[in-house]
Amino acid sequence: MTFHSDLRTAASRRSGTPPAQVLVCTYRALGWEYYKYTIDGTNIFFVNLNFVVLLTIADQYLLAPFFHHQYWFVHPAFIFSLALASIIPLSYFIGMAVASISAQSSMGTGAAINAFFGSVIEMYLYSVALTQGKSRLVEGSIVGNIFAGTLLMPGTSMLFGALRHKTQHFNAKSAGVTSTMLLFSVIGAFAPTILYQIYGNVCDT
Repeated sequence: MTFHSDLRTAASRRSGTPPAQVLVCTYRALGWEYYKYTIDGTNIFFVNLNFVVLLTIADQYLLAPFFHHQYWFVHPAFIFSLALASIIPLSYFIGMAVASISAQSSMGTGAAINAFFGSVIEMYLYSVALTQGKSRLVEGSIVGNIFAGTLLMPGTSMLFGALRHKTQHFNAKSAGVTSTMLLFSVIGAFAPTILYQIYGNVCDT
């Protein structure tokens, strides 16, 4: 890399001003610390994964109809794997957008936006599954998400916290919120089944 000073700019500069300096900061393109690099606050690892999203769309709608799923790069299993990988950067950018909007709005608005857009990908997948008649899959996934969020995640956090810290402090407010979420999750999981068992025959007739 070379740098050549512009004589016209140097001549037009006022007298007494310090000379201009060029600072160049370079990083290694690859390495174990690559995932820590950011571009304007956005993780560069997820920026690079945007290529997977474009590749998935092109593979499904352009290459697959042309090659009729005869090669490995247009095989449904390979396209499915690409689709799973493409969810990662999309979820990251949705989370970044939600966090940015929540930081500039009130607490209630931020909580509502976070609750809606935090599961927008799951809602889209559930909608696709329901249109294909896979109601059992959607029901099991919703129940699993509810209990995973209220039981599995807190329990895993306590377990890994105990591996590093000898003493953990009990937060009564957090426990109350978790208990309330557990209660509503149980109601939300079993209420439709109970209503169907009671009034299902009436609706069918």
